[in-house]
Amino acid sequence: MLRTLAAGQIELEISASALPAFVTADTGQLQQVILNLAVNARDAMPKGGKLAISIDNVDLEAGTPSGSGFAGPAVVLTVRDSGAGMDRATLSRIFEPFFTTKDPEKGTGLGLAVVHGIVKDNQGHIDVSSEPGRGSTFQVYLPRAAAAPEPAPQSQPLAKPARRAAEVILVVDDEPQILAVAAQILRMEGYVVLEAGNAQTALAIASAHLGPIHLLVTDVILPQMRGNELAAAFLRSRPGTAVLYITGNLSDSLLSSTPGSAFLEKPFAPSQLTAKVREVMRLSHKLRALVADDDADIRAMLKALLTEAGFDVREASNGLQAVEECRKRHFDVVIIDIVMPEQEGLVTIRQLRKELPDIKIVAMSGAFAGQFLHVAHMMGATAVLSKPFRPGIVLDILANILGIPIEAAAHPKA
Repeated sequence: MLRTLAAGQIELEISASALPAFVTADTGQLQQVILNLAVNARDAMPKGGKLAISIDNVDLEAGTPSGSGFAGPAVVLTVRDSGAGMDRATLSRIFEPFFTTKDPEKGTGLGLAVVHGIVKDNQGHIDVSSEPGRGSTFQVYLPRAAAAPEPAPQSQPLAKPARRAAEVILVVDDEPQILAVAAQILRMEGYVVLEAGNAQTALAIASAHLGPIHLLVTDVILPQMRGNELAAAFLRSRPGTAVLYITGNLSDSLLSSTPGSAFLEKPFAPSQLTAKVREVMRLSHKLRALVADDDADIRAMLKALLTEAGFDVREASNGLQAVEECRKRHFDVVIIDIVMPEQEGLVTIRQLRKELPDIKIVAMSGAFAGQFLHVAHMMGATAVLSKPFRPGIVLDILANILGIPIEAAAHPKA
């Protein structure tokens, strides 16, 4: 990414200490620090130049300027450019939020403020030296951490790991033993399992759970509310969720009144439960996409494109709506604009990535010559899309990140 950012007339040099340089910090935040410093360096060299980034281990003495706040072993990240440089008046303000010497369409004045905040939050310190016409050097000092211990050798071969599954299943049964056994079977398969002993608890869980629930597995006979009544109430707030009924009587009248529903008869073997769950998931799962953009024409174009490609598509006109939609139902992918009212895209991407770690996110933008797309990637976007774009590019990106073929014949004209 740094080489792409520096492409053109900028020479990029990256060097690191031969020794491991460990710090205790959030990976995404450190990526933001490096990216923001690199973007500033690039912008200071519009006619080209050299950008040098290095990482070293140092030992700081108490009382030294760079040791402000801590002394002892440290890791220093140095970002040096040969650009325009800064005078003393500018240097004194560079970490102020919204202070910028760039044109309004090229900078917000938040990049270095973010860097400063991250460094301080990690008990670090940042030094800056610069002179007009002689470039700038930023040095970020962070306390050095001990290396993580090597994992202990295994005395015997590991058992074959369970299949990894990102799906969330809510199991409802008023018989504690059946509930516990079913939940354990599904957890061993890698599913995330929520448990409820009655319909009221199940609905409360559905209301409180922030992420999607992919499958409701419920007993047919429950106190106060039958399984189909629970499913109807559940689906009002979480439409599209698959439902599997468990029953001790396959002649129950519920079967004939709910055609097309899936049933599993008690008692069941573990293999029968897991096979039925996989079957219901496979049959019910239609790829779902959320398109979040404040431009109604772009939403309409993307909805038509994705619908023809076989997706079930929902829309949101801002970041807050996008988060709310993702809390109510499962989406395989979210396509989100970066500049939107009522919570812009970068904040929304970070929130979605925190609440739904496995969701695929495509960030799109044409603002500020697309420079925020780099930040969006660091915030957690799976892929980025620069506006304007050809419709076919969207499906190519989705096919790549979802790992499935998407028919090119479904591409509508731009």
